[in-house]
Amino acid sequence: MKITMGMTTWTEHPVLIHDEQRPVRLDEYAQHFPVVEVDTFFYALPQIATIQNWLATVPPTFQFIVKANQKMTLHQRNQERGELEQVFQQYRRTISPLVAAGQLKTILFQFPPYFDATVRDFSYLRLIREWLGNLPIAVEFRNQTWYKKEILPSVLDFCRELNFTLVAADEPHNTPTSVPFLLATTNPDLACCAFMVVIEKDGKIKEKNGGKRGLYIDIRRKNSNSLKNKLSPCSRNLKNSVLSSTITQLRMPHPMH
Repeated sequence: MKITMGMTTWTEHPVLIHDEQRPVRLDEYAQHFPVVEVDTFFYALPQIATIQNWLATVPPTFQFIVKANQKMTLHQRNQERGELEQVFQQYRRTISPLVAAGQLKTILFQFPPYFDATVRDFSYLRLIREWLGNLPIAVEFRNQTWYKKEILPSVLDFCRELNFTLVAADEPHNTPTSVPFLLATTNPDLACCAFMVVIEKDGKIKEKNGGKRGLYIDIRRKNSNSLKNKLSPCSRNLKNSVLSSTITQLRMPHPMH
């Protein structure tokens, strides 16, 4: 089992450049991490030339996790199907350089809290697979209906059928949108864990309520043994890797390697 770690975006982590007060460049970030989560796509699709420039600055093994656009995650409900399908088509064209280079790790769908386990939204998940073909897809649900005891087995089977990676989110559990941490193998090539943490200068890791979330695994965590136990059953069914990406805020005296 291979564990991959990265961060959300590359510009906002000055510790990687000795705390210089300027945006971190992608090539500088890529010296420390082999993967990055890019949230730009959620707000607006970048130019293809921009993505080609990204690829020119990183090693050929570097991977990108790209967020689905907010229209694709139905943050805007009641869109016309024809217009929505066009958004998917444009999205596929935009990420085509990543696909061609073999550097697309997955497309991350972070659904809004009102995207729930209804027939309508189950059907939409199937439509996503139809419109994106065989591209790698990870889904993160923020509504507790997906995790109800009586429906969860169907959700897992459905994700396996569509070859979706179901994101396991280890986030604060005191909000209405909180969901349980559940790491299940729904895609034999990739599992994804989401952690919401901040590393302080003393090296301690603390939970961050209400801040930006990140995906991260750190063997120094106090609950690392518990985390390993959670990962172990899943890892036995994985052919490729467990992906843990993006510490959103990194504050340490020295960059991580």
